[in-house]
Amino acid sequence: MKRLHTIVPALFLACLALPAQDVSGLEFSIRLYNQRIYYPDSPIQIKITLTNAGARDISFKIADQRIHSFGFDMRTISNTRVPESEFFITHRIQNQPVFYRTITLLPGEEYAIVEDLKDYCAVTEPGVYVIQGLFYPDLYAASSTPIRSNRLILTVHPPMDTLEEAGVRVETQTGEVLKAQPLPPDEVVRTVIEARQKGQWERFFLFIDLEALYTRDRTRRQRYLNAAEEDRIRLLEEFKKGLTQQVVDQDIVLIPQEFEIVKTEYTSREGSVRVIEKFRYPTYTEVKEYTYSLQKRDGIWYIVDYTVQNLRTE
Repeated sequence: MKRLHTIVPALFLACLALPAQDVSGLEFSIRLYNQRIYYPDSPIQIKITLTNAGARDISFKIADQRIHSFGFDMRTISNTRVPESEFFITHRIQNQPVFYRTITLLPGEEYAIVEDLKDYCAVTEPGVYVIQGLFYPDLYAASSTPIRSNRLILTVHPPMDTLEEAGVRVETQTGEVLKAQPLPPDEVVRTVIEARQKGQWERFFLFIDLEALYTRDRTRRQRYLNAAEEDRIRLLEEFKKGLTQQVVDQDIVLIPQEFEIVKTEYTSREGSVRVIEKFRYPTYTEVKEYTYSLQKRDGIWYIVDYTVQNLRTE
């Protein structure tokens, strides 16, 4: 935040009529403060910026309880307005004095704060929303006309456990919702290898049958079959973590510099894909042949096993 030219403490009484401030030239913008994945129970931080884009000083009021200075018009993509939060309603309508500061910005200066959208709006359901900020330069009153900001698109994802139950994953870097698509076996294998090359773990696991891979080892299989349901879940989570850390089944998570799908065979339920993969090291290149075994369930092909054969070095 740039230097504030003047900050004057004051007290505003809701019943007191005050002259309107001339704020022509004041620009009001909002953006998501953190680029992250949002869920109904997570904070949603919005950065609010007021900029003097004019040629003269601009003064306005900022309440200590900022809901008297700002608001948000939040709507679904079907244009249904999201109701205000209980916190917002309770504090906006209470009949108490409102403490504020008068802030003066010189030309080119800005004032910025970060607010939690959920203090203003009751964000309780996943969905895609359009958000517009509202700013009241003379503090909120029933007859006030706010300055409106730019519009933001916000995606609120279902809780992670709900996503996983539906076979959906979320790419942690981009927030993209991922769902397994009915691709042919060779495209499934291509997607998995390319996801590993790009470090996209959630996309990598989209077509991996963790249970099948875990139980391909005889010792692990016996442990899994003897375990209670909650312990099986824990074993698979530990196995998944081990894959990402490359401490178990390392061959399937090695990153090839090049690969070529050379043969694909499949029936209505089972398939196999042979791939030549090249792994470059400082002084040589290792060439291996991978054979991926796949099974089809509910229209989706999943990798359930694999074998590796060392072909040569170059």
